[in-house]
Amino acid sequence: MMHDLKCVCEMVLKGLVGYGKHGMYKSWKNDSRHREECIAFDMFPEVHDGDNPLPWRLTLEEVKIINERVCKMWWPHYTHKLAKRGTSFFVKSCRCWKSRDKVEILVVLLPTLLRDFVPAVHQALLDIALALRTLEGQVVSAAEARRLGIIPGSRVVEKRTIADMHKILVRGLVLLEGSFPVSHLNPALHHLVHYAVQTASFGSLR
Repeated sequence: MMHDLKCVCEMVLKGLVGYGKHGMYKSWKNDSRHREECIAFDMFPEVHDGDNPLPWRLTLEEVKIINERVCKMWWPHYTHKLAKRGTSFFVKSCRCWKSRDKVEILVVLLPTLLRDFVPAVHQALLDIALALRTLEGQVVSAAEARRLGIIPGSRVVEKRTIADMHKILVRGLVLLEGSFPVSHLNPALHHLVHYAVQTASFGSLR
């Protein structure tokens, strides 16, 4: 599960930022191929002209704004900070070298940080984050845990929500796949389709 979400996070970040001066952004050189794909598949007609901006791409100014948002966050004790010396993972990918960092970015930070930017990608991530966070379960009070007969501090998944979360997750995946060029999509996206069914069979996948 963590590997799947890590791959999806990297895919989204690379698509949003494109070419940069550091880390995984430094090797980016797919924009021309993506424009050719859009023409070949008759997708994203607004980018068929090479001068038009890519609808899934943050501008340099938007990257700067989001980088500042991350740098201004307060991080709890014993939490790995994803920003350091004025730069976040939107500028230097080494700020999120741990898999658990990338999972946190995907299901916690991006849905908030992308507010007002790249609306199609943002809406897709909102759906995916809602479904994944619901399917991983919630921690209930000690009294409720005793009532349910579970260990206090463990996570609880409500069975009645699983079917709805499956629909929301699939919708989010479809929206995300429709927000990027075909060759940019990571096959690991498909694995997320099975999460609700597996949760119904085995409980929280966390």
